[in-house]
Amino acid sequence: MAEDNLEDIKKLPVAERIERLKALELKKKGEMDEAAALLKSSLEETRRQKAVENVELPESQPVDITKLFASDEKSLEAVVSREIPSPSDEDAVKYELQLDYNVLTKIQDNMEGYKLQKAVVAVEDRVNELVAKMDYANMSKDVADQLVATRSVIYMMKKRAGL
Repeated sequence: MAEDNLEDIKKLPVAERIERLKALELKKKGEMDEAAALLKSSLEETRRQKAVENVELPESQPVDITKLFASDEKSLEAVVSREIPSPSDEDAVKYELQLDYNVLTKIQDNMEGYKLQKAVVAVEDRVNELVAKMDYANMSKDVADQLVATRSVIYMMKKRAGL
């Protein structure tokens, strides 16, 4: 057809030539856009195919349902006692220090003469027992910080109470 042949278009009158060249340009532009979209989708498809090729399939293992019904444990208590971790000495000391610290702060808030002195001395003795149980070198930073805070509260309370 005349639209595809540039030699035929050159022979046309100027107004018609411009019209046909614009139509040809639009057609070519549409083809270029279509080619670019096709190229993009082809590259994406290639990327996906390579990704699928690199995926390793897991090996299938035979399923043995008898394991589901077999019971190696004698009782639920045995399973629970085996699963629950026993608290470490450091955790126990940290917990006790936190309790003592809470007692001290309550005492400090409700300071009353002789009762205060007895309570401060009792808590101080308890903290000293905990310190004797624990080696400073093996303490974590949290436990050491809690111990220092507890001792500073004891010191402030003794100072206020005149001990």
